[in-house]
Amino acid sequence: MMPATLLPEPHPPGAHDRQRPAMFSGETVANLAFLALFPGFFFYQSAIGAGIIGPVLGGYFSLVAFAVLPPLLFVYGSNVMASRRFFTGADLAFCCFIAYFLSIVALNYAGGAEPDVSTHHALSISHLVAVFIIFRLADFHRRTMRRVTLLSLLLMSIVIFMQSGEGSFYLDNKADGDESSGLATYQGFARSYLVTLLAVAPFAVTRRGRIVLYLFAVPALYLNGARSELLVSIALVMAIEVFHARHKLTVLMVFLALFGAVLWNADELIRVLPHNRTLELLESFSSSSVESRNMLFAHALETIGRYPLLGEYGGYFAVHGPGSYVHNIFSAWVDIGLFGFLYLLLMILVPTAHLGMEIGRTRNLQNRLHRQELLLAFGVLFVTVLMVFSAKSFTYMVIGGALGRYAHYRSTYVTGTYRPPHLGAPARRFTHFPQAMP
Repeated sequence: MMPATLLPEPHPPGAHDRQRPAMFSGETVANLAFLALFPGFFFYQSAIGAGIIGPVLGGYFSLVAFAVLPPLLFVYGSNVMASRRFFTGADLAFCCFIAYFLSIVALNYAGGAEPDVSTHHALSISHLVAVFIIFRLADFHRRTMRRVTLLSLLLMSIVIFMQSGEGSFYLDNKADGDESSGLATYQGFARSYLVTLLAVAPFAVTRRGRIVLYLFAVPALYLNGARSELLVSIALVMAIEVFHARHKLTVLMVFLALFGAVLWNADELIRVLPHNRTLELLESFSSSSVESRNMLFAHALETIGRYPLLGEYGGYFAVHGPGSYVHNIFSAWVDIGLFGFLYLLLMILVPTAHLGMEIGRTRNLQNRLHRQELLLAFGVLFVTVLMVFSAKSFTYMVIGGALGRYAHYRSTYVTGTYRPPHLGAPARRFTHFPQAMP
């Protein structure tokens, strides 16, 4: 493989924006789908909570995901057909996982499994596929997209700050409702915020700009009350700063020292910070949420012990009711068996390790866009690994985004410079060869 510094310069996203009709651009379709699913979800739910509109689109996310999925599949298929370089091993791995997952759902549904479990998994598959294609094709580097995502993040932060009272983000006393009844939970808001942050942070080039970004993003997630997203965002900040640092080990040690200082002064922080459920992490580990998760995990381990090869599809439903799930990657072992668990484990850990080693060689990367794309791909994978190991089930939709961006990175910088099909004006032709020479 050629050294990173000798790879051909990537095709700059947006270089042919004036020539390519936006309606035919897979990048544009993916960008619009991203804005509709993540910032769009946040603003729609905020409008419901503020009483501006009613739940005209229900919970919004699944409906919009279904609406954007056909055009996303079309543009993805067009790119696959246009170039052999586009379809990488990461694309194949994800498609095989979706095919396996879908077959498990179909077989269990036909065998009489609980319909609510099968329906939830079918929706999760559509979310995974939609988010995969979005991150596979989206051009987050395009100037217009950078501005829109940054503005969206600022507006989301303003909404959280303005609608917070007594230390918590609060919308019309409905923040604990469920998505089907209209207003989303705090976790839905946090998901949209975190994913938008992932699309913005890698392109904050200056240290001053990144500090400003952290100063409104981390407090916003704190007020939101989603503890997992808050902790993961702090870990993301650490990873970004280590990435940009010349002396990476030194910066990492500084962050670890700061983390130790926070734990050492936990009591003082509890008195100073606005009180909300996030502070339960510092006060004790006996909150109702932690106890519930521990109970679900214990049940999952018991199930795995009884059915070590195939698991017990939806086994937690009968015990804990609708909406319950194991809050870590072992949920895959329960629902799709040992093979599905190991496959998913390798599917997310191998790319993360690969990009981690790439980051160790960032001093050799002189191309700024290459560095930003590496940071974006690693950031989404890093967040995904942390979330599925500690807080989310194997149906966490950002898994799709992580594999999609890794596939984007591989097709552009590893297996060769892939260039999306150009649908604009034809390239300039020369009558005589010397005219084509610089």
